[in-house]
Amino acid sequence: MTVDPIAPGASRDPRFFVGRTQPTERAISWLLSGKDIALTDPRRLGKTYWLRVLALRTTEFEVVMIDYEGVTTAEEFLLRTAAALRDFQGLSKTARERLRIMFSGFELAAGPVTLSAAAGTQSPNKLLADTIAAVEAHAARPLVIAMDEVPIAIQSIVVSESAESAREVLMTLRSMRQRTERIRWIVAGSVGFHHVLRMAAVTEGALNDLEVLTLGPLTEPECDELAHRLFAGIRRRPAPKAAETLSRISSGIPFIMHRIVAGLQASGATGDVTPAQIDGALAAFISDRDESRSVTHLVTRLDELYKELTPLAESVLSYLAVDNKAKRMVDIGEALTPNPADLRRVIDDPRDDHYLRLLPSGLLEWRYDVLRRIWIERMYLGTP
Repeated sequence: MTVDPIAPGASRDPRFFVGRTQPTERAISWLLSGKDIALTDPRRLGKTYWLRVLALRTTEFEVVMIDYEGVTTAEEFLLRTAAALRDFQGLSKTARERLRIMFSGFELAAGPVTLSAAAGTQSPNKLLADTIAAVEAHAARPLVIAMDEVPIAIQSIVVSESAESAREVLMTLRSMRQRTERIRWIVAGSVGFHHVLRMAAVTEGALNDLEVLTLGPLTEPECDELAHRLFAGIRRRPAPKAAETLSRISSGIPFIMHRIVAGLQASGATGDVTPAQIDGALAAFISDRDESRSVTHLVTRLDELYKELTPLAESVLSYLAVDNKAKRMVDIGEALTPNPADLRRVIDDPRDDHYLRLLPSGLLEWRYDVLRRIWIERMYLGTP
């Protein structure tokens, strides 16, 4: 079989994007029907990569991508939005002139965006709403504004300013989604929205107008394609079951498939890639703290997201990780004897974060086995 090679590590190059057919079709269908989208998955599941490819390949809309990581105030949220719209090549001259009046130095040339004296007398949320209204009124084509890492920004606004300030941003965004007809919205993040709603003391009404889209793992055919193309990228053929093994032990997460094959390449081994070599490459990746740091977000984020329930969350995740068997909630309760209300929240939040899943049988288990293995390694619970 002749395949188009992909070099491991090229997981952000749109030319080498593989899969996501079903969520892409679903997203475009929703956007065309006037719906807006909330996109949530753990880090390194490919959300940003998917958004970039959608922006490049879709012919139905112009797509503006805005990354809000690093934003700490409501004003910074506004300025990040303005900067992205300033640099958007599809913006009409009329819209640019309107925005030039609102923002000093608003040009398509590179440079900082600063508030003009007139703009500085208005609240950031009012300016944000006016910016979007100006863009919608003069956009040449229907527009999708893809807002990435919004939950992290909202979390930072709570910490740096106040829950009230973060709440105003969330409600302004909802108001804009309801008012715009030629602009559709994708609001994405790797921190679950339920966490930041709680921090901002706002109900789910701030986001319940959004259709929830989850990328999840690649499908089996998509995993098979990516596996063969990665093997071709290091000029090694797969032995029997090699592609299946790579798909299984990576839990269908493209980033981890890339890292495993990069490890195979770095090993200097030659000949056909065997399942045993793939297992070894994953074990080496997990045990190397520097290499696997980008996928240890679950361990490092528990304190800031689960706060006083962190010890219970760790116990639940560790219990399910080590036993590695799906459990009923009542079994978890009997084993750990927590407060029932606390247990429900500690079960609900990891499910909403896509770390745990509830099977049709009513049993709970880790959603991604590779993250379970990483948890065991990082928490020093034994051999994964």
